[in-house]
Amino acid sequence: MAVLSQLLNPTSDDVVFSVKTFAAAVLALLICYTFDLQGPQWAFTSVYIIANPLAGASGSKALYRLIGTAVGGAATVVFVPNLVNSPEILTIAISLWVATCLYISLMDRSPRGYAFMLAGYTAALTSFPVVDAPDTAFTYTTARTMEIGVAIICTLFFNVVFFPKSASSVLARRVDGWLADMRGLAGQVLQGAGEQRVVTPLSRKLAAEAIDIRLFTTHAFFDSPSLRRKAQLSRELQRMMVAMLPVISGIEDVLAAFKSSKAGIPPEIKQLVDDVSLWMKEETPLSGEDRNTLWNRLKALAERGADDGSWSGILSRNLAFRLQDLVQTWSDCLDLKNGVEPNRTRSRLLVRLGLTGSQRPMHRDYTMAAFSGLTAALTTSVGCLIWISTGWSSGSAMVLMGAIMMCFFAAMDNAQPVIRNFMMASIFTGVAAFIIQFAFTPMITSFSAMMAVLAVVCIPVGLLAARPQTFLIGMSVGTSLPNMLGLPARPTFDAATFLNSNTAMIAGMMLALVVTVLVKTVGTEWSAKRLLRAGWIDIRSIAAAESGRDFTRLLHKMLDRLALLAPRINALPKTSHIHGEDILKDMRAGFNLIELQRAIQGLPGGDGAFVRDVVQAMAGYYDRKIRSTGHVAPDEHLLQCLDRCLDALITARSDVAVDASRACAALRYTLFPSADDFKPVPARQLQEQAA
Repeated sequence: MAVLSQLLNPTSDDVVFSVKTFAAAVLALLICYTFDLQGPQWAFTSVYIIANPLAGASGSKALYRLIGTAVGGAATVVFVPNLVNSPEILTIAISLWVATCLYISLMDRSPRGYAFMLAGYTAALTSFPVVDAPDTAFTYTTARTMEIGVAIICTLFFNVVFFPKSASSVLARRVDGWLADMRGLAGQVLQGAGEQRVVTPLSRKLAAEAIDIRLFTTHAFFDSPSLRRKAQLSRELQRMMVAMLPVISGIEDVLAAFKSSKAGIPPEIKQLVDDVSLWMKEETPLSGEDRNTLWNRLKALAERGADDGSWSGILSRNLAFRLQDLVQTWSDCLDLKNGVEPNRTRSRLLVRLGLTGSQRPMHRDYTMAAFSGLTAALTTSVGCLIWISTGWSSGSAMVLMGAIMMCFFAAMDNAQPVIRNFMMASIFTGVAAFIIQFAFTPMITSFSAMMAVLAVVCIPVGLLAARPQTFLIGMSVGTSLPNMLGLPARPTFDAATFLNSNTAMIAGMMLALVVTVLVKTVGTEWSAKRLLRAGWIDIRSIAAAESGRDFTRLLHKMLDRLALLAPRINALPKTSHIHGEDILKDMRAGFNLIELQRAIQGLPGGDGAFVRDVVQAMAGYYDRKIRSTGHVAPDEHLLQCLDRCLDALITARSDVAVDASRACAALRYTLFPSADDFKPVPARQLQEQAA
């Protein structure tokens, strides 16, 4: 249905993109014919692979494709002449090369990773066709690199000269949409005032968007110079975006604690929360006077809460602190959106959290990356075994197509449906290619007539490739058709050769599908649990560390995991215990642990001992979560440790003690939302406990 809708109702942008892509492919083909290059179909195919409606994205992909092709070609020049007399060793060498490059690509996870993946399967693509003539390896790989270079030049020429579409408007639209969603989320939390938990479902979507915007800005650096400045600001804005989610979820926690406490939410706090909510809704920066007024109200609330010492007072102090973070972070987001580099608030949230701009680590699953690499190597090896043992003349096409499929969809838990759809689209393309080759081509006597026939298929294919919903179908047809036709300057009409080579390509897809079904497919719940466990391991390591760590590493990795977790949770049945896990809650627990670790060294011996007890109890809690197969709740021992620590620190006034007290209170209402209100014990009893 989506395919039909896109073909019948394309936008003007989609039509322009499709026509430009086809024109670039035609020009690339014409250049290859003019200079008698041996693989014109590679140039035509590469245009459709590189093509993107946005000029910057097309440029970055073109650069990485050229680098990957050159590196993969160099591997062919090294492998084939030296190992051609030992097919077994050559097979192992190429298989391990594909596996290693795919592993590095999955570790990178940026647009740059495409170069690594391409370097891997390009070695298979250029090695197997020349095993019978190893002395041509250099010429063959050089020709492929040249043809891809031609495709890149033609694609960029049409993208830059004819109706160039900058990523600027797209980036601005996405940032505006993200900020609107975040404003809506903050409004629901503040106006709901603890009535209903709303952060978790929306946070998954916002985390995924924030990570995607970060990757999108990578393409923007290949766009116009004016967009590079916007991209730099957007990257800074993305840094603030990821800081917003734990701040808002922390506010939701403390408001929920207020709601469940015996005292309820005091009217003064309700009014303050409403004022902050109203200001965020207006989406205008605070004036200097309004900012000072709001800041003084929050500061006074925090001081009164600290002096009170009751559970309600502790919650008031924590809420004031979180609202300060929210006001500052949102102000920075507005400044960055308006193209202003914020300076006034760097001394608080970012510096306090240690959020540096140079490091934004992402989640890396070394085991799954290695497993994906090995399955790609297995597919390549099995394909070579079938090819060599059967002596199939077109068997090399099966091997390389199997390797390509395993590389393309390596990041998926279950790639079966996608490979199956790709294969079905390729079978359809094969039928279309057969009709074009044997029904129309014999009647064609000119280049222009041949292009007219291809336009009937390729322009609708471009329309499909223009939209994410139909991209896979458009891409599979757009890349398969030129390879199936071969597009030689002087076409031949050997039906046996046509069927033999194209059947091998379909067989390669089928081989990848079989290996995926038997070996590669992993359960969604299993994969989601691995993401959660990776976060728990990070938090346990914080508890086991001797000093507080930088918040940056935990923040970016946990947000990245939240984004990766979102589609998996949506795919799981409601009965799965994964739905009961909250990675944002784990992130907040990790932040508070870092605060406690930093405070330990600055506290006197007795108070420091209470904080260490909390840290050790937290380590035990996350150790149980890591080892368990089901949901694990924090135990009573941890609650007692938190209460003893709060008792010890509640009257302290040093900055270190206040930070530690605030972190203990946050852990208490985050991990024990249903616990009774905290009640301070008399000082004498506390001294006895410490003794």
